Amino acid sequence: MPPVVLTIDDDTITHRFVKKALGECFRIESAMSGEEGLELLEQQHPDIILLDVEMPGLTGYQVCDRIRRNENWTDIPVVFISSHSSLRERLQGYEAGGTDYIVKPFEPDALKAKLAVLIEKHKLEVALRNAAKDAQKTAMLALTSTSELGQVIQFVESVAGINNCDALAMQVLKTCNNMGLNCVLYIDTGEEARWFSPWESVSPLEKEMINMLRYEQRINDFGTRTVINYPLTSIMIKNMPIEDPERYGRIKDIVPAILTTANGKIEAMNITEALRRQSADLSETFEKAHNSLSGLFERSQHYQHEVDQTLRGMFEELQTKLPYMGLEEDQEMYIVDRVDGSILKVRDIEDQSMQVFGSIQETLQDLGALVTRVQAQSQVASVVIPDTDGPTDEVHSVELF
Repeated sequence: MPPVVLTIDDDTITHRFVKKALGECFRIESAMSGEEGLELLEQQHPDIILLDVEMPGLTGYQVCDRIRRNENWTDIPVVFISSHSSLRERLQGYEAGGTDYIVKPFEPDALKAKLAVLIEKHKLEVALRNAAKDAQKTAMLALTSTSELGQVIQFVESVAGINNCDALAMQVLKTCNNMGLNCVLYIDTGEEARWFSPWESVSPLEKEMINMLRYEQRINDFGTRTVINYPLTSIMIKNMPIEDPERYGRIKDIVPAILTTANGKIEAMNITEALRRQSADLSETFEKAHNSLSGLFERSQHYQHEVDQTLRGMFEELQTKLPYMGLEEDQEMYIVDRVDGSILKVRDIEDQSMQVFGSIQETLQDLGALVTRVQAQSQVASVVIPDTDGPTDEVHSVELF
């Protein structure tokens, strides 16, 4: 399609000259006054305007000024045509917003060449402006993406100092809120389902929708809502920017990274809690065993002492009574030797029992050291590192169910 030239001039001879000079290469539109020219501009967008300076009604300078004030026309090249060529008039045309100034009469070939150059220059300027706008848009997109990525990095760093479900949920919601996302969060602690929302309660329908989609696809879209699932956590984003495909895609890349970190942290906290409980159970079991065996050891020592006293008393009494029993000397010796031998055997058994209890005590000590190490490891795994960002101060209205 040939370029369109709009000629605004009250002189019919100028119109005929322009059509004859440019008709083969351009499509010519004509207006006999400034007012008529402005009306034509409302209907179409010419590639260039030839504008007479001296016209009844609106002058060329006034028409050019109105063209430049209209954002739909401001980039159209305007070439003034006039029979005057003074510096003052040229400056006036420039101040009104003119692109060039041609003095009548003019050569057809020169006019054709000048307009072709101006139109090509205008196209190049438009292309450069569009490229600049695209570059600015790309730069803003990069800055936005960098900001969102920074939110993810800050979240990952903050998670290291979290060791409970509430604080983790608050940090997830805080990060999403910083990105302008309104979310509902579900966390499976291994013992119960927990629901979190930063600004309002979680409605029964929202819980039902998340529960229904928990074991569906990783990402589930329906309207402006998206549910993203991981084994121990799910999130419903309630205001997805479906009108902005680029940001929509970024969010679906960034939020899973947040949930991946959160899911791993929940697994770690569950393991830590299991270790803590195992340590507590082991400690309790050890305490019971220690108390039971210690009591048994004390009772054994008491019984051993009683047995020893009883045998010693029996032996002394026997030695006292034997001379009055009328026994032969060899019979007395036999009885004394048998009783003394039995006492020695009993004492030997007692010594062996004490060795067994000594081994049990050593085993108890080893178990005690093991329990102490397990407890220490459990405490190290659950140490609370202060979060300098203070997530608990940022999201006050988290609701727990």
